[in-house]
Amino acid sequence: MRRKSLLLILALVLTAGVFSGCSTDDDDDNPLGPATISDQRGSLIISVGSGSRPEISWTGGGVAALVVAKGNLQDILAGMRELIWAISNPGASWTGDIDLGQDTIFSPVTYGTSPGGAVDLTTVYGAYEDLQSGQRYSVAVFKEDWDYTETDSSNYGIATFTR
Repeated sequence: MRRKSLLLILALVLTAGVFSGCSTDDDDDNPLGPATISDQRGSLIISVGSGSRPEISWTGGGVAALVVAKGNLQDILAGMRELIWAISNPGASWTGDIDLGQDTIFSPVTYGTSPGGAVDLTTVYGAYEDLQSGQRYSVAVFKEDWDYTETDSSNYGIATFTR
């Protein structure tokens, strides 16, 4: 049920028109180097470092939630992929009226390691796994005032990348 709530949030964002298709750039020649970002949305610009547990950073200060998933967001919404890492601040509520709480997660974070001031939601919404060479992923960060009914890009960032 909780996974459906998070997927509903992502579906509403997609419906609001803030996402579009992703390119098919691959990084097979340097699979453990910095990730190749193929699509970037929102005003919070995301960077993904090297390796299977890379550092993820973004501009714009603290955020209330961070989600990583296999594939692009369209794949996730179609039920073809799983969330593989998700963190939020301890006060967030993902059911009923969505409340992300406060922006207590600060850049950078290491994939798979919940920083202080964050709660790991992976066991509730997905199954953690190391990032794999040649695989496409999406990472999203959301500020506390993110409203999935608005198309304002000032309070979120999303990037699709190939490991």
